[in-house]
Amino acid sequence: MKRICSVMTCEYLDLDVYMNIRLFYESAGYRVYKNKLLHNADLVVILRGDKTITDKEYTGVVHAYDYVREYKINWRERFPRAAQIFVVSATPPDFQEGITYIKGYLPVVPELWQSPFKEKDGRPVHISHFKPMGEDRYQEELLKLIKSGLVCVYGKKWDKAGIKARPLSYWQVWQMFMISSACYGLMYPYQRGKTLSGRMWQAPLCGCFVVSEAGTNIAGCPGVIEADSFNNVNFKEIDLGPERCRALAADAARYWGEKTKKLAEELGISVKAGLDPYHRILYRGGIFLNSIIFVVQQSIKCIK
Repeated sequence: MKRICSVMTCEYLDLDVYMNIRLFYESAGYRVYKNKLLHNADLVVILRGDKTITDKEYTGVVHAYDYVREYKINWRERFPRAAQIFVVSATPPDFQEGITYIKGYLPVVPELWQSPFKEKDGRPVHISHFKPMGEDRYQEELLKLIKSGLVCVYGKKWDKAGIKARPLSYWQVWQMFMISSACYGLMYPYQRGKTLSGRMWQAPLCGCFVVSEAGTNIAGCPGVIEADSFNNVNFKEIDLGPERCRALAADAARYWGEKTKKLAEELGISVKAGLDPYHRILYRGGIFLNSIIFVVQQSIKCIK
């Protein structure tokens, strides 16, 4: 009988993160359930460092991935009877008593996110919802690039900055990275230097370079270029040709494959290497189905 893994996040489910998590734990022999806090689960996995999830009676193992770094959480207080609590984050958690800290990020399955290369567009993109950050220098510089037409932006709430943009589904985001040679990242100030951005793993796997704020590439991710400012010369000295983009995708696959293998070892679980063609189609189908639902929902909103 397979062991039971309950994957929880009450705040918001990052589908791309969840697909990596699901593959990771299924390959370790778990039956994965989403958003069901099962008392008989052998393992509870918590995403985004969710501050609301607690179970005073749970006696299994907890894996908490605090990759948003927004809250200060005492995990042992939330799961006082847990056999063991692993907290995975790029920088140490605020409360370390009663937990095992693993310096890391998230499991990433490179094969899920890589496809044969398509023709690349040289104009950088920025894919994110508009962030209410006040007078942040990096955001102000990025807004100037977007308004000047040098950067193409996708996401919600950009009307707050006087910019027209449409949101993308997870499938569309992946496709956009596949056809783009470069993109901009933008993190909240409180995240810089404490965690990584999701585009730092996904974009390079698609052969897309990322320009991010100074001090944010704390894990040395391939393809992530730190910049002191966002301007029209950020990509001038970078080779964005097809061969260099293809080489980046290969470098990123090796990097994240090794990081994920190391993470499994530190968590004390054994995962199967690689992703067979059947499961690649199966899981991509799940992402594509979610994309169809997203597009239909957006169309309904437009009609209303």
